[in-house]
Amino acid sequence: MWGPLDQGKEKFCRLARVIPQKVFHLRKVPVQGAPSKGHESFVFRLPGRCLAVLSCLSFRCGSIAAGFMDLLYPPSCICCESYQLDHEGMDWCEGCLNRLPWIGTPLCTGCGKPYHKSPSSVDHLCGECIQDVFHFDFARSSFYHEGLIKESLHAIKFGSELHLVRPVAQLLAKTVQEWRRAGFDLLIPVPLHPRRLGQRGFNQSALLARFLSSSLSTPLDLAILKRTQWTVPQTRLSREERLSNVKNAFCVEHSRRLKGKRVLLVDDVFTTGSTLSECAGVLKTSGAQEVSAVTVSRAIWEHGVHYGSKGQGSGLGENARL
Repeated sequence: MWGPLDQGKEKFCRLARVIPQKVFHLRKVPVQGAPSKGHESFVFRLPGRCLAVLSCLSFRCGSIAAGFMDLLYPPSCICCESYQLDHEGMDWCEGCLNRLPWIGTPLCTGCGKPYHKSPSSVDHLCGECIQDVFHFDFARSSFYHEGLIKESLHAIKFGSELHLVRPVAQLLAKTVQEWRRAGFDLLIPVPLHPRRLGQRGFNQSALLARFLSSSLSTPLDLAILKRTQWTVPQTRLSREERLSNVKNAFCVEHSRRLKGKRVLLVDDVFTTGSTLSECAGVLKTSGAQEVSAVTVSRAIWEHGVHYGSKGQGSGLGENARL
């Protein structure tokens, strides 16, 4: 659960980010794997000694550290650093929240796909949901995969900017609460293969699900769904290749814990839905009553072109990272 210890650690991360670089002797290091077309991506690394001190203080002080940091460094918007926060406990101001590329109606009542080309239509099932292409029952995404949201997910995933997990997860929790008031019985993040987890050091979907579990007061299980098959990155694969790539890549352990449960799968980006669908199929086969999915963002691809919130092609080519 996301508790005082995590809040203390998160605040120390924010402090380390804003304190002048010379104080902590930050090193500017290129982000491996981050998109490089048109700009360079960097992450500031703290020396091991500073990280150890901050980590030790945050773990030992917990809520005391969080309270001290509120006095020393008052909570501010993660985006514009304004102190006029929208809601108590949120890391966003109202202005920045309104500027984010939220997905709204009209959309598919099944998979949540937005109808960006027909903004005056009503909510209805899309062709894929009518044909039962997906194994999950319902899915929703908070945002179009663009702008600040896309940059934040890249910073978390490829730059280890873990202080951004909480602000992003707050937005995800807002989406779930507005979408599904009845709630769920169990949260399960889309797992990484152990080798990939070792390379990255964390699973961004599990971090998001951990905060979501606390916000929704819903149990989180990290042990039920496992990724047993190594798969190549899905970035440049077609829909057919993605489906083949993740087929039989997941398995369920402790299936008795799934019997009759309403499960919410958590991931960062919905592209074609192939990974979420494969996970949902395995969970349902193992006894889950219902499986839905929620992601931070959704990438809309049609005929090789990525469409944003304005319904216009972005011109992103095959090198675009999703």
